[in-house]
Amino acid sequence: MDLKRKMQNFMLSDAFMIMVGAVAFLFWALKLNVTGLVVLSILLCLTLFFSDDFKPVLVLVCNFVMVISNNHPMNTSFIVYLCIFVPLLLVFFGFFVFKTLIVPKRKPDFGSLKWGMLSAFVVTVISGLGNPGYDPVWIPVIIGISVAVYAFYFLTLNTSEGDCREYFAKILVYACFVILAEMIVFYLTCPDFIEACHNKLLHLGWGMTNSIAVLLVMAIPMCFYLCNRTGKTVRYLIFAVLFTVGLAFTFSRGNILFGAILLPPLYIYTLVKSRDKRRFVYTSIVFLGLAVAVLCALFDQVVKIFEAMLANGLASPSRIKLYEEAIKVFLEHPILGGGFFKDDGGRFFGPFWAIHSTPIQILASAGIIGVLGFIPFYLQRYLTFFRKITPYKIFALVSVLLYELYGCMDLTFFIVYQIFYVFLFLTACELETKSMRKKLLAAPDGQQSKLPQDS
Repeated sequence: MDLKRKMQNFMLSDAFMIMVGAVAFLFWALKLNVTGLVVLSILLCLTLFFSDDFKPVLVLVCNFVMVISNNHPMNTSFIVYLCIFVPLLLVFFGFFVFKTLIVPKRKPDFGSLKWGMLSAFVVTVISGLGNPGYDPVWIPVIIGISVAVYAFYFLTLNTSEGDCREYFAKILVYACFVILAEMIVFYLTCPDFIEACHNKLLHLGWGMTNSIAVLLVMAIPMCFYLCNRTGKTVRYLIFAVLFTVGLAFTFSRGNILFGAILLPPLYIYTLVKSRDKRRFVYTSIVFLGLAVAVLCALFDQVVKIFEAMLANGLASPSRIKLYEEAIKVFLEHPILGGGFFKDDGGRFFGPFWAIHSTPIQILASAGIIGVLGFIPFYLQRYLTFFRKITPYKIFALVSVLLYELYGCMDLTFFIVYQIFYVFLFLTACELETKSMRKKLLAAPDGQQSKLPQDS
């Protein structure tokens, strides 16, 4: 077996995901942000050179953000890194496209989401143009983000070989282990653990309580899927429990609430579909017993922490004021909205105007035209799950619904590292549907209905 084939096999293994995650965690813990980005960039160049499959590239991309240990990474070293490695990575991406699409003269598949993405892109670009206070300088930023998201979707759709469902599920699962490791370091090194819990001080640099919780809650359905897909029930139930514990220690009320609503029915569905129901039930009982024992042993501390969390309620006066401000902006600019970026007022995620509710965000930022433009985007997104329903699509749908529901009450819109996983699952569903259609076309007459539905 030649070196290239060995490299390709390694990049498609769990060991590769674990190695990349370990690199990201190590440099995050050492607070060597730029050094970590350099190492990951070199690994990305090697991956683009050796691999003819885009899946390993996605592993590296999702870990890039988790190296950042502070929320102000822009310094001289970071700018030098960008100047050197952005052009270099573009060259390697170009080489990857050349060898995988151009040389084999592969007919491109632009994807079933293309028109919805184009519609959302257009209305986002023109949003705010009726507002004299909106700075059009942000238009290139929107174009850059949109083109990058579509490019990853396109390359994943056209160059991912074989079954992507298990691999994509594992990308999120192993990324969440990096999150758990970083959370442990944060809580061990914070001056006062109880105060950090009471006041929701968890901050990893690249993400904080609520944004971290979104990824953890999205990973739990993928653990349930992998329980049945791989047959490794105990392993992935342990992972689901660990992510649930991590979710609890983010103290993200909305994510905990929506998880409590959607995950129990999905757990029952997982049990019904399980190939080893006895082991699934016994493992669940053991974990339930351990959870009860821990709660009893730490009852007073747990009660204090969660009383403080519940005392704040699910509503936030500051968010209500922000919603009122957003509605006012919509009424002033009802056609094209006030734009997605602001120079003053409101709350910000960088220069992004963070309204903390996706529906209100679209209405205020892009107006009536924006709402009409985003309808095809969301319609095509959910049609992807309901074309030839399979067990995987149900697990992926719940994962995306958890993201969407929390996005109605907090900031998820335009947080690229969250929507990255949404597109991973959508692409896997689209590839699964395409594979099923090919099997149906290849099956002899009268045999189509007998084709098995793989989990």
